Amino acid sequence: MRRRAFLSAAATASIAMASPKPLRAIARSSEDIHLLGDILRNLHPGLHRYLGPDAFQSELDRLDQLWRSAPTL
Repeated sequence: MRRRAFLSAAATASIAMASPKPLRAIARSSEDIHLLGDILRNLHPGLHRYLGPDAFQSELDRLDQLWRSAPTL
């Protein structure tokens, strides 16, 4: 009986994960993108090899705008 309950719970969890509704409920904030920018600036050794600091910041700002917009699934 425990195996049946486990399989039922696993199937329910997988269906819940595949549902698009939880994806729409994720709160998107600019803090996520700012954190990503800080991480890249501090840890990536070749960040400005092909992209200057101003260009990197402008692309990060563009990513922030895309991140905050409500995308369709």
